[in-house]
Amino acid sequence: MTRTRPNPDATTNAATERLEQLRVRGAAGAVTGAHTPETEAPVVASKLAAWQARCREIGAEEGPSIKQCKKNVHKAVPDYFTDQYGTSGERLPSWQQLCRDAGVEKGTSIKQCKKHLEKSFINIIDFVTAKKNDGQVHTYATASALRNYIKRGGPSKRFPLDQGKDNYLLKWMLIRVR
Repeated sequence: MTRTRPNPDATTNAATERLEQLRVRGAAGAVTGAHTPETEAPVVASKLAAWQARCREIGAEEGPSIKQCKKNVHKAVPDYFTDQYGTSGERLPSWQQLCRDAGVEKGTSIKQCKKHLEKSFINIIDFVTAKKNDGQVHTYATASALRNYIKRGGPSKRFPLDQGKDNYLLKWMLIRVR
């Protein structure tokens, strides 16, 4: 019995056809990650539109670029915390208000408030958006569930840890996402 070798031209043609299909689908926007000059502008425009929508939701000024929108959103969160709760973290009424806003039992001491809040895992950007728009604050059962949500949500769900350093209550609410 003799073996027949595959025709190298047939393999090359099949691979070439597949690449052409991906290129054509990419131009139509069906394949994400297929960045060609034709698809790059719409992708950037849609990301900018998403960030501008996030600015509107959180009450921040819309920027002309993605970078400016991110900056405005990341500035709006500490501003909200400062306006609502102050900056020091030494006032019981501030902690109690944060507990109420987060949907947890308010404590009779700062220590009790912290204990109640430790069991509540909230995306900080979604929290501010919900509070500014009279919406429901969504909590997660575990820190791991919150981290997964933030990772899936991409940059619009992440808040830089260094942005919260000047506000004790905000800093206390943040978690590390690896």
